[in-house]
Amino acid sequence: MGSFKDRVKSINITDLRSSSYNDYDFCQQKCFLTYILGHPSKANKKAELGTIVHKVLEGLALAKKAKQDNKSCINDNEIYQNYSLDNCNPDNLLYDSYDFYTATSEFEFTTEDYELCDTWVKMALTQHNCTFNPHNREIIEAEHKFNIVIPDEWASYNYNGKQGNLLLHGTIDLMTKVNDNTMEIIDWKTGQRKNWNTGKVKTYKCLTKDPQLLIYYYAANFLHPEYDHIIVTIYYIRDGGPYSICFDKSDLDMAKAMIRYRFLEMKNNQNPKLLSWNMLHFKCQRWCEYGPKSGDEPLCSLVRDHIKQHGIDSATERFSV
Repeated sequence: MGSFKDRVKSINITDLRSSSYNDYDFCQQKCFLTYILGHPSKANKKAELGTIVHKVLEGLALAKKAKQDNKSCINDNEIYQNYSLDNCNPDNLLYDSYDFYTATSEFEFTTEDYELCDTWVKMALTQHNCTFNPHNREIIEAEHKFNIVIPDEWASYNYNGKQGNLLLHGTIDLMTKVNDNTMEIIDWKTGQRKNWNTGKVKTYKCLTKDPQLLIYYYAANFLHPEYDHIIVTIYYIRDGGPYSICFDKSDLDMAKAMIRYRFLEMKNNQNPKLLSWNMLHFKCQRWCEYGPKSGDEPLCSLVRDHIKQHGIDSATERFSV
């Protein structure tokens, strides 16, 4: 049959985003199942409420951008189609956003949930003297989806004849112009200011090296190299407010090194580690859709055992969606 080393190769990583970066720190197997094999990861109810709030803030930013461009309506091709600027107030946007997302959700929503979203929107718009209200900003782009191919030699891959370079992608909530030399990114958070892998509160020092913020900085620098300074503000609406990290061109190497390290680490991983090998950790028991709560034969253990017997390439072929 050959040795274990002869039968396995590596995780076939072709793209990276901040969520996959963080999932890998939490549980390498979960990251493998979600981002390499393509099994969907479900959002919880609080996350869906956060999505509703994000959509309202996006709508307000789109309205401001339309006004800057002398347009009379916004059109995001999803909820706010041909939406008149006269109707782009928080109440109308929340009503339509809430109706859109709750209509297809698996969760039950109540009047209290609507009021909670309304409270969070008002907090985001009015705290800190309305400094982060999109109407008080010069908008560059709202909800910008980026897909950036990293051209460096280290970012290349060849998996069984599939060749290319690492794709970095994600979505930036809001990019605003501070002055001709400075851009500010704003990322809204409705959750707690916590590292969910460690359970510890994220301090300002932690945020200066936060993978999401560095990935956003790298992407923004790539998309808008005309700005020498890029401020990345992560705004914890209900847990501490805004934390602003100022990056300049000297930080680019740090961002590249972080991305490079994670890519090569995953690329050379022949056997993704589990948070708990026997899935006895309470996070496996309660939170993971691939763990014990998923059925008599959890996907997590099926893939784990397959890798042990046949190697990761075989598992990738066998369990990919």
